[in-house]
Amino acid sequence: MKKLIIFSLLVLFIITGCKKIENLPSATPTQWNETVPTISMEPLHMVYIPGGSKNYMIEKWQTLAEYLTKTTGIPVEVVEPKTYITITESFKKNKADIGYLSGFIYIKLKKDMDIIPLVKPLEKGKIFYKCYIIVRKNSGIKNIEELKNKRFSFVHKDSTSGYLFPRVMMANKGIDDPEDYFSKVELMQDHFSSLSSVYHGYVEGGVVSSFVFESKEAEKYIKDIDIIMETDEIPLGCFAVKSDLKPEYIKKLKEAFLIVNKTEETRELLKGLGVEGYVEAEDSDYDPIREAIIKLSSLKDIKESDIFK
Repeated sequence: MKKLIIFSLLVLFIITGCKKIENLPSATPTQWNETVPTISMEPLHMVYIPGGSKNYMIEKWQTLAEYLTKTTGIPVEVVEPKTYITITESFKKNKADIGYLSGFIYIKLKKDMDIIPLVKPLEKGKIFYKCYIIVRKNSGIKNIEELKNKRFSFVHKDSTSGYLFPRVMMANKGIDDPEDYFSKVELMQDHFSSLSSVYHGYVEGGVVSSFVFESKEAEKYIKDIDIIMETDEIPLGCFAVKSDLKPEYIKKLKEAFLIVNKTEETRELLKGLGVEGYVEAEDSDYDPIREAIIKLSSLKDIKESDIFK
């Protein structure tokens, strides 16, 4: 009799356990069709151009890294750059495998190592942007001539729109050496800092990229800012990878970029990236920047060896 009772309890326990297993909720599908990365895979490290507030930039690039990881199955980690120099050093010291590079940085890196341009962003239907020379509305300054002997801010010397193109534009107006022309020249860490410096009156004039100027972050500043000059169109930067990456990695990454905004799932991603999608990039896209470098290296205060440090 005791054996019968024990056997009955055992059967009841098994049946109850099976019912609980059957009632478990199904897994929630991921936002993108993902391939789970192999745990043993070394992550790819991604760097980017500093260009906005720290929190905004980290959130933006982390969103992209998560998308690439889920879509390709290749773990991608974001490396926060402190300055423009950090980007080039990260590649040269094998601390970066993929990065969003300005055209200027791309060409400098290409001179020292073999990197492959993958894609470039499409922003507001364009693959170009500009640099603006800005002043405060209440300054009374209407042109670059009226900024003579006043304070002026560029961005880092590795910046395409924050230094290279405005320097060439000024040279075309007869301003070969800003150090002689302005009373003081400041080099800012990023475009947002340059805009803020003009707004707060730390400098009378400065540079800012058209995309930063037209961004949501800049809205509270631009009502008090005038544009007095703008450069020619500048090719947007590109995502580039080291050529020694596995060919299948390069293929998967490129495909992941190119489907953005072409599927329902990836359209949601665009809200966090501030772009409309990506198109293929070619090395020849950056020939206008090579021409600007030649012009810059002809100025009396510039040596080509300094440009490619």
